[in-house]
Amino acid sequence: YRMCKQISKWQRKSFSNLIKNGQFEITEGQSKAPNFVSFSCGRDFEEQVLSILSLIHWVGRPQSWTIYSDGSHSEQQIQILSSLGSFIRVKLWNTNILSLFDYKKCLTEYASQHAMGKRICAYSTHIIDCPTIFLDSD
Repeated sequence: YRMCKQISKWQRKSFSNLIKNGQFEITEGQSKAPNFVSFSCGRDFEEQVLSILSLIHWVGRPQSWTIYSDGSHSEQQIQILSSLGSFIRVKLWNTNILSLFDYKKCLTEYASQHAMGKRICAYSTHIIDCPTIFLDSD
């Protein structure tokens, strides 16, 4: 267990350095995937990038991938995410909060104390117009 944990820690750090230096290659699969929606924070940035690169490689480019940020992404992280493809949109979690009307106060109070509240606000206001997969950043 400890050995696996150390290897994982080393590989995560190595991958993080590759991303920051722009040393990764994008290769595409053939098929078209549905839309994807994920909620992410700056701490999970590397896993989010790896998820996107894996999807592109093994499945192909989706129609769109909306990444709701909890607000902790740096400008550089947002630029790197956006550079992975024109199908990627990075939005703040509270972009469409006004559309919640009756539940706005309850959800914003919950979101101010819990990350899951931010995710619920983002996901419940996301417009679904085709098959969509909601997933975690990793």
